[in-house]
Amino acid sequence: MSSAEPRDFFISRTGVDKDWAQWIAQVLEEEGHTTYLQDWDFLPGQSFIANMRIGAQCKRTIAVLSPEYLAAEFTVPELEAAFKTHTYLPVRVRRCEIDPLLAPYVFIDFVGKSKDEARDLLLKGVKGERLKRAVEFPGQIDYAKVSVAKLPTVNPLLVGREQELQQLDAAPPSAWSP
Repeated sequence: MSSAEPRDFFISRTGVDKDWAQWIAQVLEEEGHTTYLQDWDFLPGQSFIANMRIGAQCKRTIAVLSPEYLAAEFTVPELEAAFKTHTYLPVRVRRCEIDPLLAPYVFIDFVGKSKDEARDLLLKGVKGERLKRAVEFPGQIDYAKVSVAKLPTVNPLLVGREQELQQLDAAPPSAWSP
C-alpha cells in the first residue's frame, strides 16, 4: 500500500478510550482492513495536525463513543470531517448521552457485550451485514422454563392507592369488561 492511498478506517478516540481504539484496530487488521490511529501512527516529531488530516482522508471514521469522547474538544473536528464525507461509524464502548447531532446514526453497541459478541458486532457492522439471529416463536410460552420460585417476593398489601381501590370496589362488574 502506498503512503498516498487512504486507509480503510481512522479510529477517533479520547485518551481514556485508547485501549478500546487499539482493540478495534487490532480486530479490523486481523480481518485484513487497514487502520489509522493516534497510538500507532502518530510518530514522534510529526505534526499532530498533519496526522489528523491523514486520518480525515481515511475511507471511514470510527468514533469510539464514551462520555469523555462526547465532551472532548478535539473530537469535534474529527466528526465534522467524517460528516462531510458521510463515513461516520459510531461504536459505543460505555453508556453515554448521545448528542442530538449524532442521535440519527445507528451505532455499534459494545455496552454489556462479551469480547466475542463485540468482535462479531464490529465485523458485521463494518461490513454492513444484517444482525439477524435465531429467535424463539413468540406465540407460545414454554411453561417448563417458567419457575414460580424465581419470582420476586412482594408485599401483598397495596398502599397509596386507596382512592383508586375504592373506585374499583364501587364500580359495577359491567364496567370491568373491555
